[in-house]
Amino acid sequence: MKKLKVLALIFLVSAFSFSQSINVTFQVDMSVQIFEGNFIIGSSSAVVRGSFQADFGDPGGNWQGNLYQLSDPDSDDICTGTFSAPASLTGNAYAFKYVIVAPPAGDNWESTPDRPFTVNAPSTVIPKVWFNNDSIITIITEVTNTIEFTADITDLLN
Repeated sequence: MKKLKVLALIFLVSAFSFSQSINVTFQVDMSVQIFEGNFIIGSSSAVVRGSFQADFGDPGGNWQGNLYQLSDPDSDDICTGTFSAPASLTGNAYAFKYVIVAPPAGDNWESTPDRPFTVNAPSTVIPKVWFNNDSIITIITEVTNTIEFTADITDLLN
C-alpha cells in the first residue's frame, strides 16, 4: 500500500511539472523602421525566429516560418509576443532574430548578430530592443546656397 501511495505521489508531481509552462515575452521597437518606410502597419508583420522554435513546439523547426508573430495592440510601435515554453527548458540558452515579413517583397532579417536569451522560471521577459539596433532617425536635408562676389577691377590694376 505504501508503494502505491509513493507511486501515485510521483505520478502527480511529474504530471504537474510537465503541464507547467514558462511564458517568454519578446519585444522590439519598430518606430524607426516605420519612419523609414521599412515596416508598414497593416501590410507588414514582425516575427521572431531562432534556435528555440522546435523546443517551443514549432513543427516546422528552427529559424523559419511565421508561427511566432508579434503584435502591437496598444499602437505604441513596440511589437510584442508572449509564447509558452515547456518548464523543462528552464536554464536553456537560445538565439533569435526579429524579422519583418512584408509580402510579396519577402523577409527583412535583422543584420545584427544573433540575440541571446535564457529561459528562466517563472517567466522570461526579453528586454526591448530596436529592430536592427537602429535607434536613430537620420534626416538629410539638401540646402542650396548662392554666393555672389563683386570685385572692382580698377582696384586690382593699381
